[in-house]
Amino acid sequence: MLKLLIVEDEEIICETLARLTDWSSLGIELIGTCQDGVDAYHMILDECPDIVMTDINMPGISGLELIERIQRTALDTRFLILSGYAEFDYAKRAMKSGVKHYLLKPCDEEQLRSALQEMVSECLQLKQEKNLSPVTIQDAQIQHVMLQNLIREGIRLPNVTTKLFETNAPYLELYEQPFQYCAIYYLEKNFINSAMEQLRRYWTNTSQNICFHAIYTVNVLLLIFPDYTRDYSSLDDFLSTLHFPDQKVSIVYERKTFPNLEKLLLMLLPKLKRYDTFYFVEEDHLIPNSNYDLIFSDVSLITQKLLQEHSPGDDRSIIEIEEELHNILLSVGDKDFLIQLASQLLISLSIETVSGDIKTISQTLSRLHNEDNLTNICNITMNEIYQITDTSSNGKYSPFIQKIINYVDDHISEENMTLKGISENILYMNASYVSRIFVKEVGQTFSSYVTEHRIEKAKEILSGTSVEQIQNVATLVGCGNNPYYFSKIFKKVTGMTPTIYARRFGTSPHN
Repeated sequence: MLKLLIVEDEEIICETLARLTDWSSLGIELIGTCQDGVDAYHMILDECPDIVMTDINMPGISGLELIERIQRTALDTRFLILSGYAEFDYAKRAMKSGVKHYLLKPCDEEQLRSALQEMVSECLQLKQEKNLSPVTIQDAQIQHVMLQNLIREGIRLPNVTTKLFETNAPYLELYEQPFQYCAIYYLEKNFINSAMEQLRRYWTNTSQNICFHAIYTVNVLLLIFPDYTRDYSSLDDFLSTLHFPDQKVSIVYERKTFPNLEKLLLMLLPKLKRYDTFYFVEEDHLIPNSNYDLIFSDVSLITQKLLQEHSPGDDRSIIEIEEELHNILLSVGDKDFLIQLASQLLISLSIETVSGDIKTISQTLSRLHNEDNLTNICNITMNEIYQITDTSSNGKYSPFIQKIINYVDDHISEENMTLKGISENILYMNASYVSRIFVKEVGQTFSSYVTEHRIEKAKEILSGTSVEQIQNVATLVGCGNNPYYFSKIFKKVTGMTPTIYARRFGTSPHN
């Protein structure tokens, strides 16, 4: 579901808009309403809505300034302007900045739905196009690694519980993004590469840049990918007519839509448990996954011991436990199974210590696939484990939350800093998950935390001996060339304007 925020300073109009239509029928979730431009700005930074419906004239900062400020960030938020006739010139200014959608007040449900349907299509198209960017391609590789590990864990559990999904939520969109599931039955193993090649060619020819996951069981090829469009009729036609001259039986095809990845996996994992071996399809080769329950059980137990300073009934040091683990890895004579074990170990340890360094883990696993010497694979794996266990944190915050706090301290003058940007480009984590954990551990939203730190920095500057203009102070603390916005949030936090604060505690700035 796409997320929508309504920004309107008149309470009655705001409530009317919120109740005007059935949002879910448009594939939209209404995440909230705001009656103030400053509050809306902070909520956009925290919630990252796909669509914002905003008025022009509002207290705090105007709808135009709200749009311009958000457009300077890395967010992909689209805006729908609501305006009276007298404000049309303002609307034209916003449209020159790239805003395509504009409605005159009052608007009816039909006008609103028509505009939003067009915006939904634009948002879905944008999500699909972003799959080609280098950052998104790298993120897709991490998603592959994390999903494969989750599936491996899931098939070994007697019962799949919410904990399995919770531990993987930082790196996978498990709950918010709809997913498609395609099953191609009676596909013989020797035709898999040809089928995958045809599928990639089809998606390239139809300009559908889809990052998909492929799994092969006995004569069944499964495709899993995010749902970014409303029409899959062309794909259905292509896959249902897929055939090979030497194939003994005809292909049978089906497709299902799931509201999110968690629901899809709850259906899929029991099916995969029926097989002793299944395969992840990667480029032109198959990665086997087998159920060696006893070894996996031993490795899982050792992993838990590594995560605990004092394991009940086990007085051995971490070094001794790591040595036992190393010996188990050295005893494995099959490369594919050894890499499977290494993947489980590295990802489980990284998640449980919340190290946030999944990018490095993904790169290490790619390196292991290219290594043929089993001893080298063991040594590379153990070296990575030493790094994780040595750097695990027992501080006030989870390591990845501490990374965010450090980033804010180091980049307080960065006007367009967002939690989404930090999550995706620095932590390589799911922004929604990071936002929830940030609030849980820090006790406030990211935008509130940043605002407080901007004000503390401003107070420090205003209390100094040098004379600073309000505009310069605003720039130094990341409020940009906007002394009015800076003054408003400064007064909201301190109870006084920057000028009064400077006169009372330091050198008065010139306005």
